[in-house]
Amino acid sequence: VLSVRSAADYAKGHVPGAEVFVTGSVVAANGKDTLVVRATAFHVPKSSLPSTFFTATAPEGARDVSEARAASAHGTHKVGDTIVLRGKIGGSREPFVAGRAMFTLVGGGLKACSDRPDDACTTPWDYCCETKEAIALHSATIEVLDAQKKVLRTDLKGRRGLKELSEVVVTGTIVAANEKALVVAATSMH
Repeated sequence: VLSVRSAADYAKGHVPGAEVFVTGSVVAANGKDTLVVRATAFHVPKSSLPSTFFTATAPEGARDVSEARAASAHGTHKVGDTIVLRGKIGGSREPFVAGRAMFTLVGGGLKACSDRPDDACTTPWDYCCETKEAIALHSATIEVLDAQKKVLRTDLKGRRGLKELSEVVVTGTIVAANEKALVVAATSMH
């Protein structure tokens, strides 16, 4: 039970039925209907992801992000096209946008620092062994939009174990495709 004490709590999204992320210690659990957690922190996102966003099976025909970026630079992809992309979350020290359903996906045309023998990089997902230009040529921006075509106000990092260097397959609609960028409005992810 999460107590709502004031109008300020409601303004923060602390309302019945809200999606809540809780960090803490399990105090009691009987495996059936009781779970008591001593919360040390919690977060209520501004928006929830659609319940069908995460899929159990990967869709057919996924293209590596590096391949798709090369094709979009040549005008092969158009805004409004459906696309299925495969890659790893990364490309910068913070590939997830905090508080937004948005991240950078990098193709297999680049190696993360952790894929290089004897590399001791502490943040291998930032691809710091590559130039910024190379990273841009092999990456796509993935965003989840609401009904008004605005990026959902929720975090993706941590959901279903998502973290830096997670390999994912994203299905979505192309929002921008040119020599500078590939932006995809995701409708599902595996």
